[in-house]
Amino acid sequence: MTPSQIITQEAQSQGANPQQVLQSVLAQVQSGHTVMVQENNSILLITRLGDKRAMLHMSTVDSPITLAKSLKGFLQKLKDSEVDTVYGDTTNQQLLALMKRVGWKVEKSNLPKFTWMAKV
Repeated sequence: MTPSQIITQEAQSQGANPQQVLQSVLAQVQSGHTVMVQENNSILLITRLGDKRAMLHMSTVDSPITLAKSLKGFLQKLKDSEVDTVYGDTTNQQLLALMKRVGWKVEKSNLPKFTWMAKV
């Protein structure tokens, strides 16, 4: 699947307007502050927060087994980057548990805007 197909399908499944979501993602990427990477049928948006820190947002239509592989790939790409700490705001405990199982060092965020953080 293409990134736009993944984002559209996930937006529809969550009851969001796919066109608005796509426009928002495009604006973020075009701003130069956000990078999009793809693993299988998952997209990770990485937005710089400052020195070696980034905010993550993921869109996925992967099955749980494939999502585990995608998360491993994303983690490796982050390790290969200059980022050392990432933040997110999901409360999806299944996703956070899967991230931990595949090697993410997820813990409670030290920034109030986010629910979790991970050292890369």
